[in-house]
Amino acid sequence: MINLDPVTTVMAFLLFGAFSVPFIANHRKNKKKAASLLQSLHSKAQELGAQLDQTETWRYLYGLGLDSSRKHLAYTGPDLQSTLIDLKEVKKVQPIRRTREIDSNGQKRSVLDEIYLEVSFTAQGRKPLLLEIYNQEQFSDLQGETLIADRWADLIQKQLH
Repeated sequence: MINLDPVTTVMAFLLFGAFSVPFIANHRKNKKKAASLLQSLHSKAQELGAQLDQTETWRYLYGLGLDSSRKHLAYTGPDLQSTLIDLKEVKKVQPIRRTREIDSNGQKRSVLDEIYLEVSFTAQGRKPLLLEIYNQEQFSDLQGETLIADRWADLIQKQLH
């Protein structure tokens, strides 16, 4: 059996606690940010008469919500401005990926810079609306944004028919 000195045991617990506190605090802060973003998305939609039955948030900055019964789409972007789109006025939604080519050791690579959902409207003359999903200038890596864009484009497109 291993004998542990009581002082060593106490010091180990104190060091473990001191090491864990920043991670726990960061987790709680991020949880509050996510809850606040989701609440903001729901409250903005309710102000405009929509009840969101499907929502998704990511990176504590972006959020999408769908009211299937009234056919409305709610979006919150990095500027934290919420937008409500009436899907009865939408013709088509598709994901847009903006890339650039870079030369890496003699090989060309394609780098993803931005991902948007492009919302095209039925009214002629009305410009398509771009909903930002990912921007390389704000984040250095992807965290599933390509899948989010594809999933929401399909989900919205099904609501249009």
